[in-house]
Amino acid sequence: MYKTTRIEKGNMTLKNLFKQENEINIPKNLYQQVVFCVEQAIEKKKRQDQIVWGGLFLASLGIFVASAIHTTLVITRSSFGNYFSLIFTDSATALTLWKQIILSLIESLPFIEICIVLTSVAVVLWSIRNFSKSSPLFITHTNASLA
Repeated sequence: MYKTTRIEKGNMTLKNLFKQENEINIPKNLYQQVVFCVEQAIEKKKRQDQIVWGGLFLASLGIFVASAIHTTLVITRSSFGNYFSLIFTDSATALTLWKQIILSLIESLPFIEICIVLTSVAVVLWSIRNFSKSSPLFITHTNASLA
């Protein structure tokens, strides 16, 4: 039913190779060398992760600060503050024209800038979380997770 095949290379057959199995010379410190190489690879990966996540954290923090400053400038230049203060200063007019005031508030909001600020906050939080996982300097990381 099954065909047996012979692996031959010169004089060596599979049967002869298994006979010589005990005669193979394995270095005595092979296990220690393998463990050392694996530990070195793990440490190298940790250093790379720290550099990547630390760099991403610093870059995203810079983007957050710049976008927050830009967003505050855009909001002060727009008429959002005027419409918003109208709600608190003249409440009778605000109650009468509430639809127009709400639409004007929505129209004067800088949505793109606000989305950039919120995205940069999310990236800052995500990168600091991953940096704290990869760095032993952070004592607060406990490997806890939600559900």
